[in-house]
Amino acid sequence: MMADDNWWASSPFATAASARTATAAPARAKTTAQDMQILRDSSALAESERDARRTYSGTRAAVKRMGTGALKANFLDSITPEEDGTPVLDQVGAALGLLARPFISDSTWTSRDQLKTVGAQIALAAAKQQKGTASNSDMALMRMSGVNPYKSVTENLRILDEAERQGAFAQHRATLKSQWISRYGSISQPGPRGMSFEQVAAAQDKQVQQALDVRTRGLPPAPPSVRRGSSRGRTVIDVNGNRVR
Repeated sequence: MMADDNWWASSPFATAASARTATAAPARAKTTAQDMQILRDSSALAESERDARRTYSGTRAAVKRMGTGALKANFLDSITPEEDGTPVLDQVGAALGLLARPFISDSTWTSRDQLKTVGAQIALAAAKQQKGTASNSDMALMRMSGVNPYKSVTENLRILDEAERQGAFAQHRATLKSQWISRYGSISQPGPRGMSFEQVAAAQDKQVQQALDVRTRGLPPAPPSVRRGSSRGRTVIDVNGNRVR
């Protein structure tokens, strides 16, 4: 029987196609009720993560189109009348808006409204989490907590980068579980070369990370090292501002 010795390596984030090797397929185990539940949960999670990737992408585009930042966001707020705002201030804002609006593109307003909608959705998801009713989609959405029109483009994109990274790992773990049970019958059944699910998952995590690293190679270089005290020691900061050593 022909089987792919590295079938799990083929994924949207894989950096190279898996090598096919003629080998005896591992025996198929009996699928338990617990395995079926894992299969259903994993399939649902993978689908939610795929949907979340589209949301992250759309939000990223909105951040760039608007050119987010405190100054611009506060200005847009000041010329936008609010339903529960102060009448006098709203009238002033409306007057200013008549003069300023011709110079503000429709895409800026649309992107700003889109980000505000995302913020409202995140707040709702957080409320569901507190009640213990948050869905997979809610949990994926909450990774974007902090994204808003008032933060800089750089900070918003950093949050989205991290959300996409977490989502990539979650999606591929979930997909792997579904594929594992479908192929071998049980999550506890050994797979290729006698490897356990966790061993293969760890290898796939490394591959996903490598692919994500390739995506970020075009980012600006990390800030220069900051020396503290002695000239012998230094703090190295990566592209996300995290301390490396």
